[in-house]
Amino acid sequence: MGHKLKVIINGMFYGDSYTKFMLWSIFLLGVATLGSLIIAAAIFDIYFVGAALIFAGIDAYLIHGLNLGVEMKGGVEQTEEEAEDDEEEDNEDDIEIDEDLTIERLDAEEDIKEKKEKKAKKDKKSKKDTKKADNSSADAGVDDKKEASAPEQSYYTERELKMLFKKYKVKKNHRPILVDHSDKFKIKECPAFAWTTRNNFCILLMESEPRKLTFGLEVLGRITYAKAHPANQKKEYDCLVGQDLISLVFSEYRPVYQSVMMQGRKAEAKNLYILEPDIYITAASAREIMILGAPEFVVSDDVTQSDEYNQYYKQVYKQKILLDDGVLNIKDYQTRVRAILQKLAEATLTPAAFRMTLQDMTMNQLITTEYSTYYTQVNRQIRERRGEQV
Repeated sequence: MGHKLKVIINGMFYGDSYTKFMLWSIFLLGVATLGSLIIAAAIFDIYFVGAALIFAGIDAYLIHGLNLGVEMKGGVEQTEEEAEDDEEEDNEDDIEIDEDLTIERLDAEEDIKEKKEKKAKKDKKSKKDTKKADNSSADAGVDDKKEASAPEQSYYTERELKMLFKKYKVKKNHRPILVDHSDKFKIKECPAFAWTTRNNFCILLMESEPRKLTFGLEVLGRITYAKAHPANQKKEYDCLVGQDLISLVFSEYRPVYQSVMMQGRKAEAKNLYILEPDIYITAASAREIMILGAPEFVVSDDVTQSDEYNQYYKQVYKQKILLDDGVLNIKDYQTRVRAILQKLAEATLTPAAFRMTLQDMTMNQLITTEYSTYYTQVNRQIRERRGEQV
Protein backbone atom coordinates (compact mmCIF):
# COMPACT_ATOMS: atom_id res chain seq x y z
CA MET A 1 0.00 0.00 0.00
CA GLY A 2 2.79 2.44 0.91
CA HIS A 3 4.59 1.83 -2.38
CA LYS A 4 1.37 2.29 -4.45
CA LEU A 5 0.67 5.58 -2.68
CA LYS A 6 4.23 6.66 -3.46
CA VAL A 7 3.68 5.71 -7.12
CA ILE A 8 0.41 7.72 -7.32
CA ILE A 9 1.89 10.86 -5.73
CA ASN A 10 4.97 10.57 -7.94
CA GLY A 11 2.71 10.31 -11.01
CA MET A 12 0.57 13.30 -10.01
CA PHE A 13 3.56 15.62 -9.91
CA TYR A 14 6.15 14.08 -12.25
CA GLY A 15 4.21 11.88 -14.68
CA ASP A 16 3.50 12.62 -18.32
CA SER A 17 0.48 14.70 -19.34
CA TYR A 18 -1.83 11.67 -19.65
CA THR A 19 -0.82 10.33 -16.25
CA LYS A 20 -1.32 13.70 -14.57
CA PHE A 21 -4.75 14.12 -16.21
CA MET A 22 -5.93 10.69 -15.06
CA LEU A 23 -4.68 10.99 -11.49
CA TRP A 24 -5.87 14.55 -10.92
CA SER A 25 -9.26 13.72 -12.45
CA ILE A 26 -9.67 10.79 -10.07
CA PHE A 27 -8.61 12.94 -7.15
CA LEU A 28 -10.97 15.83 -7.96
CA LEU A 29 -13.90 13.50 -8.69
CA GLY A 30 -13.29 11.84 -5.34
CA VAL A 31 -13.40 15.22 -3.62
CA ALA A 32 -16.61 16.12 -5.51
CA THR A 33 -18.21 12.81 -4.50
CA LEU A 34 -17.34 13.31 -0.87
CA GLY A 35 -18.55 16.93 -0.94
CA SER A 36 -21.89 15.97 -2.51
CA LEU A 37 -22.50 13.34 0.14
CA ILE A 38 -21.73 15.82 2.91
CA ILE A 39 -24.12 18.41 1.45
CA ALA A 40 -26.85 15.77 0.90
CA ALA A 41 -26.54 14.64 4.50
CA ALA A 42 -26.71 18.23 5.74
CA ILE A 43 -29.81 19.43 3.79
CA PHE A 44 -31.41 16.06 2.84
CA ASP A 45 -31.42 16.91 -0.88
CA ILE A 46 -31.83 13.89 -3.20
CA TYR A 47 -30.17 15.77 -6.11
CA PHE A 48 -26.83 15.87 -4.31
CA VAL A 49 -27.08 12.14 -3.64
CA GLY A 50 -27.56 11.56 -7.35
CA ALA A 51 -24.62 13.82 -8.18
CA ALA A 52 -22.45 11.90 -5.72
CA LEU A 53 -23.39 8.61 -7.40
CA ILE A 54 -22.53 10.00 -10.83
CA PHE A 55 -19.16 11.32 -9.61
CA ALA A 56 -18.41 8.02 -7.89
CA GLY A 57 -19.28 6.06 -11.04
CA ILE A 58 -16.96 8.12 -13.22
CA ASP A 59 -14.25 7.89 -10.57
CA ALA A 60 -14.58 4.11 -10.39
CA TYR A 61 -14.36 3.85 -14.20
CA LEU A 62 -11.13 5.90 -14.28
CA ILE A 63 -9.63 3.92 -11.42
CA HIS A 64 -10.48 0.67 -13.19
CA GLY A 65 -8.55 1.83 -16.25
CA LEU A 66 -5.50 2.96 -14.25
CA ASN A 67 -2.43 0.69 -14.19
CA LEU A 68 -0.73 0.90 -10.82
CA GLY A 69 1.85 -1.68 -11.87
CA VAL A 70 3.77 1.08 -13.65
CA GLU A 71 5.79 3.80 -11.97
CA MET A 72 4.22 7.13 -13.02
CA LYS A 73 7.49 8.69 -13.87
CA GLY A 74 8.24 8.11 -17.50
CA GLY A 75 6.63 4.65 -17.44
CA VAL A 76 9.52 2.75 -15.82
CA GLU A 77 8.47 -0.57 -14.33
CA GLN A 78 9.63 -1.34 -10.80
CA THR A 79 9.63 -4.82 -9.31
CA GLU A 80 8.53 -5.58 -5.78
CA GLU A 81 12.13 -6.42 -4.89
CA GLU A 82 13.33 -3.02 -6.13
CA ALA A 83 10.54 -1.30 -4.25
CA GLU A 84 11.59 -3.03 -1.04
CA ASP A 85 15.19 -2.02 -1.66
CA ASP A 86 14.09 1.60 -2.15
CA GLU A 87 12.18 1.60 1.12
CA GLU A 88 15.17 0.14 2.96
CA GLU A 89 17.53 2.68 1.41
CA ASP A 90 15.18 5.54 2.35
CA ASN A 91 15.60 4.57 6.00
CA GLU A 92 19.37 4.83 5.74
CA ASP A 93 21.66 7.79 5.14
CA ASP A 94 20.56 9.12 1.74
CA ILE A 95 23.78 11.04 1.13
CA GLU A 96 25.09 9.02 -1.78
CA ILE A 97 27.82 11.24 -3.16
CA ASP A 98 31.20 12.30 -1.92
CA GLU A 99 30.89 15.91 -0.81
CA ASP A 100 34.31 16.65 -2.32
CA LEU A 101 32.94 16.03 -5.82
CA THR A 102 31.55 19.32 -7.15
CA ILE A 103 29.49 17.91 -10.00
CA GLU A 104 26.77 19.35 -12.17
CA ARG A 105 23.41 17.60 -12.39
CA LEU A 106 22.69 15.60 -15.56
CA ASP A 107 19.45 16.33 -17.32
CA ALA A 108 18.93 12.66 -18.26
CA GLU A 109 20.68 9.31 -18.14
CA GLU A 110 20.54 9.11 -21.94
CA ASP A 111 23.19 11.82 -22.02
CA ILE A 112 25.70 9.36 -20.55
CA LYS A 113 24.81 6.65 -23.04
CA GLU A 114 25.09 9.01 -26.00
CA LYS A 115 28.48 10.31 -24.87
CA LYS A 116 29.86 6.84 -24.27
CA GLU A 117 28.70 5.65 -27.71
CA LYS A 118 30.39 8.59 -29.39
CA LYS A 119 33.57 7.99 -27.38
CA ALA A 120 33.54 4.28 -28.21
CA LYS A 121 33.25 5.01 -31.96
CA LYS A 122 36.08 7.51 -31.75
CA ASP A 123 38.32 5.07 -29.83
CA LYS A 124 37.51 2.26 -32.24
CA LYS A 125 38.55 4.40 -35.21
CA SER A 126 41.71 5.52 -33.39
CA LYS A 127 42.65 1.91 -32.59
CA LYS A 128 42.15 0.90 -36.24
CA ASP A 129 44.44 3.72 -37.39
CA THR A 130 47.06 2.75 -34.81
CA LYS A 131 46.86 -0.89 -35.81
CA LYS A 132 47.43 -0.03 -39.49
CA ALA A 133 50.48 2.01 -38.57
CA ASP A 134 51.85 -0.76 -36.35
CA ASN A 135 51.44 -3.38 -39.09
CA SER A 136 54.06 -1.57 -41.16
CA SER A 137 56.67 -1.85 -38.39
CA ALA A 138 58.96 -4.80 -37.68
CA ASP A 139 57.37 -5.64 -34.32
CA ALA A 140 53.75 -5.22 -35.37
CA GLY A 141 52.78 -8.74 -34.26
CA VAL A 142 53.87 -8.10 -30.66
CA ASP A 143 51.99 -4.81 -30.44
CA ASP A 144 48.81 -6.33 -31.86
CA LYS A 145 48.85 -9.07 -29.23
CA LYS A 146 49.18 -6.57 -26.44
CA GLU A 147 46.27 -4.51 -27.79
CA ALA A 148 44.01 -7.53 -28.07
CA SER A 149 44.65 -8.61 -24.46
CA ALA A 150 44.37 -5.18 -22.87
CA PRO A 151 41.19 -4.40 -20.93
CA GLU A 152 38.75 -2.00 -22.50
CA GLN A 153 39.29 1.59 -21.41
CA SER A 154 36.53 3.14 -19.29
CA TYR A 155 35.87 6.87 -19.63
CA TYR A 156 33.80 8.69 -17.04
CA THR A 157 33.38 12.37 -16.36
CA GLU A 158 32.44 13.92 -13.04
CA ARG A 159 28.90 14.44 -14.30
CA GLU A 160 28.61 10.80 -15.30
CA LEU A 161 29.91 9.65 -11.92
CA LYS A 162 27.28 11.82 -10.26
CA MET A 163 24.55 10.06 -12.19
CA LEU A 164 25.99 6.60 -11.61
CA PHE A 165 26.31 7.20 -7.85
CA LYS A 166 22.63 8.11 -7.73
CA LYS A 167 21.57 5.21 -9.93
CA TYR A 168 23.44 2.56 -7.94
CA LYS A 169 22.79 4.17 -4.52
CA VAL A 170 26.47 4.61 -3.72
CA LYS A 171 26.78 5.65 -0.08
CA LYS A 172 28.79 8.49 1.41
CA ASN A 173 31.24 6.04 3.01
CA HIS A 174 32.39 4.71 -0.39
CA ARG A 175 36.10 4.03 -0.90
CA PRO A 176 38.04 3.69 -4.19
CA ILE A 177 39.71 0.31 -4.76
CA LEU A 178 41.41 -1.52 -7.61
CA VAL A 179 40.22 -5.06 -8.27
CA ASP A 180 43.25 -6.79 -9.76
CA HIS A 181 41.32 -9.83 -10.95
CA SER A 182 38.61 -12.34 -10.19
CA ASP A 183 38.02 -15.50 -12.18
CA LYS A 184 34.67 -16.10 -10.50
CA PHE A 185 33.27 -12.68 -11.43
CA LYS A 186 35.27 -12.24 -14.67
CA ILE A 187 37.06 -9.09 -13.55
CA LYS A 188 40.47 -7.92 -14.73
CA GLU A 189 42.33 -4.81 -13.53
CA CYS A 190 39.22 -2.78 -12.83
CA PRO A 191 38.76 0.47 -10.85
CA ALA A 192 35.82 0.26 -8.47
CA PHE A 193 34.05 1.92 -5.56
CA ALA A 194 33.30 -0.11 -2.43
CA TRP A 195 30.88 0.77 0.36
CA THR A 196 28.76 -0.78 3.08
CA THR A 197 25.08 -0.49 3.95
CA ARG A 198 23.33 -1.78 7.03
CA ASN A 199 23.37 -5.38 5.78
CA ASN A 200 25.56 -5.50 2.68
CA PHE A 201 29.00 -4.88 1.21
CA CYS A 202 28.80 -3.45 -2.31
CA ILE A 203 31.27 -2.94 -5.16
CA LEU A 204 30.58 -0.80 -8.23
CA LEU A 205 32.92 -1.89 -11.01
CA MET A 206 33.81 0.96 -13.38
CA GLU A 207 33.91 -1.18 -16.52
CA SER A 208 32.85 0.04 -19.97
CA GLU A 209 29.36 -0.68 -18.65
CA PRO A 210 29.18 -0.27 -14.84
CA ARG A 211 28.45 -3.42 -12.84
CA LYS A 212 27.40 -3.67 -9.21
CA LEU A 213 28.23 -6.64 -6.97
CA THR A 214 26.45 -7.07 -3.63
CA PHE A 215 27.59 -9.36 -0.82
CA GLY A 216 26.76 -9.90 2.81
CA LEU A 217 28.88 -8.10 5.40
CA GLU A 218 30.56 -11.42 6.24
CA VAL A 219 32.78 -10.84 3.19
CA LEU A 220 34.55 -8.18 5.27
CA GLY A 221 35.16 -10.72 8.02
CA ARG A 222 38.56 -11.72 6.64
CA ILE A 223 41.14 -10.67 4.10
CA THR A 224 43.82 -13.10 2.90
CA TYR A 225 47.39 -12.34 1.88
CA ALA A 226 48.54 -13.38 -1.61
CA LYS A 227 52.28 -12.75 -1.50
CA ALA A 228 54.39 -12.45 -4.65
CA HIS A 229 51.61 -12.97 -7.17
CA PRO A 230 53.04 -13.21 -10.74
CA ALA A 231 52.92 -9.85 -12.54
CA ASN A 232 53.95 -7.99 -15.68
CA GLN A 233 54.03 -4.25 -15.11
CA LYS A 234 54.33 -3.32 -18.77
CA LYS A 235 51.15 -5.16 -19.74
CA GLU A 236 48.97 -4.33 -16.74
CA TYR A 237 46.55 -1.52 -15.91
CA ASP A 238 46.27 0.08 -19.33
CA CYS A 239 42.94 1.34 -18.00
CA LEU A 240 44.89 3.85 -15.90
CA VAL A 241 46.89 5.34 -18.75
CA GLY A 242 46.03 8.94 -19.54
CA GLN A 243 44.73 12.00 -17.73
CA ASP A 244 41.03 11.17 -17.49
CA LEU A 245 39.21 11.27 -14.16
CA ILE A 246 39.40 7.52 -13.46
CA SER A 247 43.14 7.45 -14.11
CA LEU A 248 43.75 10.42 -11.82
CA VAL A 249 41.69 8.97 -8.97
CA PHE A 250 42.93 5.36 -9.11
CA SER A 251 46.57 5.62 -10.17
CA GLU A 252 47.76 5.69 -6.56
CA TYR A 253 46.07 2.31 -5.98
CA ARG A 254 48.21 0.45 -8.50
CA PRO A 255 50.21 -2.48 -7.09
CA VAL A 256 53.85 -2.14 -6.11
CA TYR A 257 55.95 -4.38 -8.32
CA GLN A 258 59.02 -6.23 -7.11
CA SER A 259 61.63 -8.63 -8.43
CA VAL A 260 61.55 -12.11 -6.86
CA MET A 261 63.00 -15.54 -7.52
CA MET A 262 60.46 -18.04 -8.86
CA GLN A 263 61.57 -21.59 -9.66
CA GLY A 264 65.19 -20.48 -9.73
CA ARG A 265 64.56 -17.57 -12.10
CA LYS A 266 64.11 -13.87 -11.51
CA ALA A 267 60.53 -12.76 -12.11
CA GLU A 268 58.24 -9.81 -11.49
CA ALA A 269 55.61 -10.04 -8.75
CA LYS A 270 53.11 -8.02 -6.71
CA ASN A 271 51.53 -8.52 -3.31
CA LEU A 272 47.74 -8.81 -3.43
CA TYR A 273 44.94 -9.26 -0.91
CA ILE A 274 41.93 -11.52 -1.35
CA LEU A 275 38.38 -10.70 -0.38
CA GLU A 276 36.17 -13.75 -0.34
CA PRO A 277 34.99 -15.02 -2.66
CA ASP A 278 37.84 -14.75 -5.17
CA ILE A 279 38.26 -10.97 -5.40
CA TYR A 280 41.94 -9.99 -5.57
CA ILE A 281 42.67 -6.36 -4.74
CA THR A 282 45.86 -4.31 -4.52
CA ALA A 283 47.62 -3.48 -1.26
CA ALA A 284 46.57 0.17 -1.38
CA SER A 285 42.98 -1.02 -1.89
CA ALA A 286 43.28 -3.24 1.19
CA ARG A 287 43.95 -0.05 3.17
CA GLU A 288 40.56 1.28 2.08
CA ILE A 289 38.87 -2.02 3.00
CA MET A 290 40.37 -1.73 6.50
CA ILE A 291 38.54 1.59 6.82
CA LEU A 292 35.22 0.06 5.78
CA GLY A 293 35.52 -2.90 8.14
CA ALA A 294 37.83 -4.72 10.54
CA PRO A 295 38.63 -7.95 8.69
CA GLU A 296 40.83 -10.63 10.20
CA PHE A 297 44.13 -10.65 8.33
CA VAL A 298 44.95 -14.22 7.28
CA VAL A 299 48.53 -15.17 6.32
CA SER A 300 49.66 -18.67 5.52
CA ASP A 301 53.44 -18.98 5.20
CA ASP A 302 56.45 -20.58 6.91
CA VAL A 303 56.25 -18.20 9.88
CA THR A 304 52.55 -18.44 10.65
CA GLN A 305 52.58 -22.23 10.16
CA SER A 306 55.64 -22.75 12.33
CA ASP A 307 55.50 -24.02 15.92
CA GLU A 308 58.68 -22.10 16.69
CA TYR A 309 56.80 -18.85 17.27
CA ASN A 310 53.88 -18.17 19.61
CA GLN A 311 50.66 -16.34 18.76
CA TYR A 312 51.96 -12.95 19.95
CA TYR A 313 54.95 -13.06 17.64
CA LYS A 314 52.76 -14.12 14.70
CA GLN A 315 50.30 -11.29 15.34
CA VAL A 316 53.06 -8.65 15.30
CA TYR A 317 54.57 -10.35 12.24
CA LYS A 318 51.29 -9.94 10.32
CA GLN A 319 51.06 -6.27 11.30
CA LYS A 320 54.58 -5.77 9.93
CA ILE A 321 53.44 -7.18 6.57
CA LEU A 322 50.61 -4.63 6.49
CA LEU A 323 53.08 -1.86 7.34
CA ASP A 324 55.57 -2.90 4.65
CA ASP A 325 52.81 -3.05 2.01
CA GLY A 326 51.47 0.38 2.97
CA VAL A 327 48.16 -0.97 4.24
CA LEU A 328 48.97 0.49 7.68
CA ASN A 329 50.81 3.70 8.37
CA ILE A 330 53.45 3.82 11.11
CA LYS A 331 51.06 5.30 13.66
CA ASP A 332 48.46 2.57 13.15
CA TYR A 333 51.19 -0.06 13.26
CA GLN A 334 52.52 1.24 16.58
CA THR A 335 49.02 1.33 18.07
CA ARG A 336 48.33 -2.27 17.10
CA VAL A 337 51.75 -3.52 18.21
CA ARG A 338 51.45 -1.85 21.62
CA ALA A 339 48.11 -3.57 22.18
CA ILE A 340 49.65 -6.96 21.32
CA LEU A 341 52.71 -6.38 23.52
CA GLN A 342 50.49 -5.37 26.43
CA LYS A 343 48.65 -8.69 26.13
CA LEU A 344 52.01 -10.47 25.90
CA ALA A 345 53.15 -8.79 29.14
CA GLU A 346 49.96 -9.88 30.89
CA ALA A 347 50.05 -13.45 29.56
CA THR A 348 50.94 -16.38 31.81
CA LEU A 349 54.13 -17.27 29.98
CA THR A 350 57.31 -18.33 31.69
CA PRO A 351 59.91 -15.54 32.07
CA ALA A 352 62.14 -17.38 29.57
CA ALA A 353 59.35 -17.65 26.96
CA PHE A 354 58.49 -13.98 27.40
CA ARG A 355 62.10 -12.87 26.95
CA MET A 356 62.54 -15.14 23.92
CA THR A 357 59.45 -13.68 22.24
CA LEU A 358 60.72 -10.11 22.67
CA GLN A 359 64.16 -11.15 21.51
CA ASP A 360 62.79 -12.71 18.31
CA MET A 361 60.66 -9.64 17.60
CA THR A 362 63.64 -7.32 18.09
CA MET A 363 66.05 -9.47 16.05
CA ASN A 364 63.61 -9.62 13.11
CA GLN A 365 63.00 -5.86 13.34
CA LEU A 366 59.33 -6.15 14.25
CA ILE A 367 59.84 -3.88 17.28
CA THR A 368 62.60 -1.61 18.55
CA THR A 369 64.83 -2.23 21.56
CA GLU A 370 62.96 0.59 23.34
CA TYR A 371 59.72 -1.33 23.05
CA SER A 372 61.44 -4.48 24.29
CA THR A 373 62.88 -2.69 27.32
CA TYR A 374 59.63 -0.96 28.20
CA TYR A 375 57.44 -4.06 28.06
CA THR A 376 60.03 -6.06 29.97
CA GLN A 377 59.49 -3.59 32.82
CA VAL A 378 55.71 -3.85 32.41
CA ASN A 379 55.90 -7.63 32.62
CA ARG A 380 58.14 -7.43 35.72
CA GLN A 381 55.63 -5.19 37.53
CA ILE A 382 52.73 -7.48 36.62
CA ARG A 383 54.60 -10.54 37.91
CA GLU A 384 55.44 -8.79 41.15
CA ARG A 385 51.79 -7.94 41.73
CA ARG A 386 50.86 -11.56 41.10
CA GLY A 387 53.59 -12.80 43.44
CA GLU A 388 55.24 -14.74 40.61
CA GLN A 389 58.92 -15.33 39.94
CA VAL A 390 60.55 -12.38 38.17
